[in-house]
Amino acid sequence: MTWWRYALENVALFGAGLVVGWVGVSIAPGWGGPVIAATILLAFAGRLAFDGTFMWLGLGIAVTTVATVGLYLRDLVEVGA
Repeated sequence: MTWWRYALENVALFGAGLVVGWVGVSIAPGWGGPVIAATILLAFAGRLAFDGTFMWLGLGIAVTTVATVGLYLRDLVEVGA
């Protein structure tokens, strides 16, 4: 029964990481703010993931941060072109 608890905990941490990564990049103001926020969030996510403290939270933050800043940069390039 304990492996169910660990599996649900990992899924919940990954989901929380997805939300934190998206919100952290989305609320940053200006044209350079999301890139700076993504850099800080990726450093924080790497620390969590590779330290082993909250690995799934760190992975969720990293995945969403990269995806969100990628979409932001794509929109920035489309508008500029």
